[in-house]
Amino acid sequence: MNDRAAQRTGSIATQPLSVRVPRLPSRVRESLCRVRIGPVVIEICSEWAEAVQDFLRLYRGHEAGDGDDVGEEGGEDKCSGLSLIRMVVRRTGGSRWRGGRYTICGDGEELFTNLSADEVLPYLEWGVNYRFIATQRDYLQLHSAAMAYANQGVLLVGRSGSGRSTLTAALPAR
Repeated sequence: MNDRAAQRTGSIATQPLSVRVPRLPSRVRESLCRVRIGPVVIEICSEWAEAVQDFLRLYRGHEAGDGDDVGEEGGEDKCSGLSLIRMVVRRTGGSRWRGGRYTICGDGEELFTNLSADEVLPYLEWGVNYRFIATQRDYLQLHSAAMAYANQGVLLVGRSGSGRSTLTAALPAR
């Protein structure tokens, strides 16, 4: 993605990361990445490599290693304790002039459809959060902003539009 496209889509404009591209029997080559967040390995698969690269940029430093063995989709591996969330981004339509349209599936369930390219990354993240909540019953997920200062932390929890992000962004500037 060039810098101009990154500004238009809101994606992070950084150097591209290497993405493992497995050989597939079909004519379509898919990009694949795996990141580990706590007890979960998230696998992103898409024929649109940019979706995978954007996700990797966002989760740089969390790439899953070869020793991160996982169970089946949404299941847990008995030895490692790791679960797998498998997300798939598919192009489902669109035209050269209107742009592509995409569908996001999580663990085999169709989650979001008819997305524009600009919507893929945020919806992919929401899909990961949805699947995490559905599979990880031992964790509590909070919609909040977090800050740390002098080895102390605070969570700002509130309704949408209440100013959590604005306050979190403004405080370091003071």
